[in-house]
Amino acid sequence: MIGAISVLLSSTSYAGFRVVSDVDDTIKITSVRDPVSAVWNTLFHLKTFAGMPELYQALMAAPEFKSIDYVSAAPKIVEPQFSRFFKKHGFPSGRIHLRGMNEAKEAYKLRVIKDLLAEFPDDEFI
Repeated sequence: MIGAISVLLSSTSYAGFRVVSDVDDTIKITSVRDPVSAVWNTLFHLKTFAGMPELYQALMAAPEFKSIDYVSAAPKIVEPQFSRFFKKHGFPSGRIHLRGMNEAKEAYKLRVIKDLLAEFPDDEFI
């Protein structure tokens, strides 16, 4: 599968792409629908879904790759745990966007993604 992604990305005609990725229950096992499990998994259970680090490394290896931004509705106070998680599992370095304590979870991710699209209007996004 990763080889197919590399071929697809290599055959594109645009100048490059950026990756915007959710974290919780996308690349990191968090169980966000269960608040107690979510807190435990965010602080202590730093496990990833199988194959996700390799997928992201393959995206990063593409010549058209520009950057990755990780977006989570988790509070900014957990940034050290997230940084440790990314490093431990070999995820590409990138900006980590975490929610301020006074920001509504529901609107936070949408605002961050809109800001990224405005910041890089000429780039393609995955």
